[in-house]
Amino acid sequence: MIKRLNKKYLEKLIYLNKLAFKPLEKELGKYINKGVKEYFEFTLKSGKIFGYFINNKLIACVGIVVNKKHKYGEVQHLLVNPKFQGKGIAKELMNFIEQYAKNKKIKELRLNVRCKNNKAVGFYQHLNYFEHVYIMLKKLK
Repeated sequence: MIKRLNKKYLEKLIYLNKLAFKPLEKELGKYINKGVKEYFEFTLKSGKIFGYFINNKLIACVGIVVNKKHKYGEVQHLLVNPKFQGKGIAKELMNFIEQYAKNKKIKELRLNVRCKNNKAVGFYQHLNYFEHVYIMLKKLK
């Protein structure tokens, strides 16, 4: 079951984020939760987050923030508990958010994914998303 979440789910979303990213530490580096709470708060305030529940337990989510002026949506927080990955839940959530966007007359969806997250990049490519912009990063000391 998919339902819209509110701020009372904030701690559960933060925990889900940690669960989802922990197995990726080898590729993406040590998990750091700095800014995670604020990012979820931003999405809850400026957009919407939808949760995927099994037996009343939050096991996945996806968010969207809509830029009304330019008619595009930014997909955020696609997270699936690792115990439930590979069962089509992420695809179901992406189909849900795409239909939500179409209903809101959104003409384009955008999302960010780390370039080293090969599994996610492949997943989005399979859903017909394509590379559009490279964001370059340099850590300053």
